[in-house]
Amino acid sequence: MEDLKRFLIEQVLSFQSDSLPEETEKVLRKIRREKTDIPVIHVSSGTGSIIAGSENTFSAISAYLEESHPEAQVKRVGCTGPANFEPLVCILLPGKNRLFFRNVTEDKVEALLNGVFHNDIPEEDLVGQSGSHGFELWPGTPFIEEHPFFAAQKRIVLSNCGCYDPESIEEYIARGGYRTFIKTIRHYTFEEVCDIVEKSGLRGRSGGGYLTGFKWKQALSTSSNARYLICNAKESDPGAFTDRTILESDPHKLIEGVAIASYAIGASNA
Repeated sequence: MEDLKRFLIEQVLSFQSDSLPEETEKVLRKIRREKTDIPVIHVSSGTGSIIAGSENTFSAISAYLEESHPEAQVKRVGCTGPANFEPLVCILLPGKNRLFFRNVTEDKVEALLNGVFHNDIPEEDLVGQSGSHGFELWPGTPFIEEHPFFAAQKRIVLSNCGCYDPESIEEYIARGGYRTFIKTIRHYTFEEVCDIVEKSGLRGRSGGGYLTGFKWKQALSTSSNARYLICNAKESDPGAFTDRTILESDPHKLIEGVAIASYAIGASNA
C-alpha cells in the first residue's frame, strides 16, 4: 500500500504534464480494473441498493468465490442510477467485456456465477455488456450504453458513479482525481479561477441556478480575515437524489470540488 501511495503521489499527482507516460497509464488501468488478470465482480452499494438487498448479494458472492474461485475479487461500488435494477451486479472476466445483471438477489447468485464462469450467460436478468477496444465481446449481448435508460445520457458529474469503490482514494486518483485541484493551485490565482468558472457559465445545481463564478467572486471580495466554505449536501428539491448519489458514489469528486472552491474564494477552512 505504501508503494502504491508513493507511486500515485510521485508518478501521477506530481507529474507536470497533462499526459502521463504509457507505463504509468498501464498501472492506472490495472488500478481502475479496466484490465485484470483475475475475475472481478462489482456490487452496487448505494442506499437504494442496500434497501434492495445488495449486502446479502455481496455476502452470497463472497461465499461463492471463497469456495469456487478464491483468486477472484468482489468489490462494493457506488450507484449506477436505475433503482429498479438493484441489486445491480457487474462481472469482469480477464480479457472480456463487463457484463451487467439486474435484480441479483442472493438466491440468484449461484446460478448466475455458475453460468458466467462457464460462458453460459443467463439472459433473464442480463442488462448488457460494456467495454473498450481490445476486449472480447460477448456474442449476441447488447451494449448497456444502448439501453433506454442510458442511451440519451452524457454523464459528467455522475461519470464515475457505479464504476469504482467510493471509499478508495487510490481508485479516484487513478481515474484522474485531484489532478485538476493540483493544476489549479499550481497555475492560477484566486481571481483567475473565479474568472474561468464565471466564463464557463456554470450555475448552481439548486432551483435558483445562481452563477457559480459570480458567487465565488462575491465571497473572495468580502473583507474578512477568515473565510469558510460549507458543503451542506442538502437536496433542494423533494424527491431529488442527485446530491446523495454523488456523496455516496463519488465522494472524492465532491471533496475535490470543495478544495477548488475553497482555494478560489480564499477560504482557510472548509
